[in-house]
Amino acid sequence: FPVFALGLAEDITKKVSPKWRLLGAIVSGILAVAMLNAVLKGIHVPFVDNLFSFKLFAVAFTVFGIAGVSHAFNIIDGFNGLASGTAIMIFAIYSYVSFLLHDYFLLYTSLVLIFATLGFFLWNYPSGSIFLGDSGAYLLGFLIAIEGVLFAVRHPQVSPWFPMLLVVYPVWETLFSAY
Repeated sequence: FPVFALGLAEDITKKVSPKWRLLGAIVSGILAVAMLNAVLKGIHVPFVDNLFSFKLFAVAFTVFGIAGVSHAFNIIDGFNGLASGTAIMIFAIYSYVSFLLHDYFLLYTSLVLIFATLGFFLWNYPSGSIFLGDSGAYLLGFLIAIEGVLFAVRHPQVSPWFPMLLVVYPVWETLFSAY
């Protein structure tokens, strides 16, 4: 909720600084990690995985990833349909993998998010009748990130790199914009 609320406040007032929105994404990540017990246990990189034995590092890394993906979707939300189209594709892949894993919670969550985003996408593309805004982009990014963390936590056979590779485009755009 904090990342959505601060994004909405920015959409309405245009006076919420990026620092506050980043703080909102971090608080949302902390709440999600705490409520869902969704903390990454490693990333399958030798020596780095040893750091995940420290609970504080694991939580900080997970929260950083969630906040980063939330902001990455805000960065790509500029062209009509880019953020929502990317989100639909990612949720579709999540749906397929969760179907294969018989994880019906993640399957139904992904399907609901596909159709909710598709409704927006069809209304928006190509004319740009409405926009995601900061609230919508942050929310989509947050949901994609937390669902990716849940895949890695709930299914040890799923590599933590799976969700990272799905969000590589928005993350790359964020890194490139920062550069």
